[in-house]
Order: sequence, then C-alpha cells, then structure tokens
Amino acid sequence: MRASCVAIAVICSGCAYAAGAEAVRDATIGLTIRPPAGYVARQTTPSGRYTSAFEVKLPSDRDTGCKVAFQPAPQNKHMSQAQINSITSTPAWQEQVVSTLGTLYNVQALASFTHAGVSGASVIATLRSFPGVPSRDSEMMTQFLIFETARGRTMVVCVAEKGSFPARQIEFEALARGLVLPQ
Repeated sequence: MRASCVAIAVICSGCAYAAGAEAVRDATIGLTIRPPAGYVARQTTPSGRYTSAFEVKLPSDRDTGCKVAFQPAPQNKHMSQAQINSITSTPAWQEQVVSTLGTLYNVQALASFTHAGVSGASVIATLRSFPGVPSRDSEMMTQFLIFETARGRTMVVCVAEKGSFPARQIEFEALARGLVLPQ
C-alpha cells in the first residue's frame, strides 16, 4: 500500500455484490463504499487535503488492495455535472492527470472511465524507482480511478502484483462502480 499512500498524497486529487459485502459510508460527505465480493471496507483517518478515506482489501491483502479518498473542490460547486464532465473529458485535463502522476509513476495507460453519470479517468501505472523505495514496489502495478463532482474529487488507488493485476483490475473497477460519489 506504500505506492497508493504516495499517490494519494501527490494527487491534489455494473457489478454484482456479495450479500455479505458490507457498505461503509462517510455520513458527512455521502461517500459510500460498497466493496465487491470478498473485499472488506473500513473507514480510515484521512491525511493531507483529503477529508475522507477508506481502505478496501481482501482479507489476504497485506501490501495490496485499495484506498479511496475524497478531497473537497470548492471551485466545482457552481458547475453542473455536465460542465465538470466536459472538463474531465478534455485532453488538457487528462494530460494534467498524467503529468501529475508522472512525477512518481511510469504511466502505462490512460482511459476515460464513467460511473453514475460522472466522467473520470482510469490510469494504469508502475511506481518509478527511487532511492529508498522497497524493491517489492517494482513488482506492483497501480490503477488510479479519478472522479470529479461538484463536491470534489474522489480518488480510488488500487495496487496489485503485476502477475495478478489483470484479474484484480476487474475487481478494482467493480469497486469503483460500487461507489456512491459525493454530489
């Protein structure tokens, strides 16, 4: 999870659910996490500019799994979701996402990702090698799912070993599709 913690600090930024997957909600902002089958979500202490944070993991995850965080964006409050979606669909916004992540990550892929009428981005990346970064981090891939609403930015950061990433990516995207975003 080191890579995801770093990413959350840097970004000033359709699924079946198991009957036992318990939703977790931040009542203050309305962000709700409905974890996919087998995952457990718990609210954690937010840091930096984030006002709400969650951890979503399989019981067997140690340094893999997901973090979900929310950052208020007062500059968005006077815009409609359609206006925000128009901005997040531009090459300039997408380039800003890649540029920001590129300070710490090698971006492998960027794609639009829409959930509940909110257009965002999905970014696949690997952590750059830096002195002091554990070698285990080079065995990981990270998926960032970023959503902007009138309330702010919701960021999903999921980490998995490279070998299991394709299968885990399906679960990560299911987690994103299960979010109730602050509106």
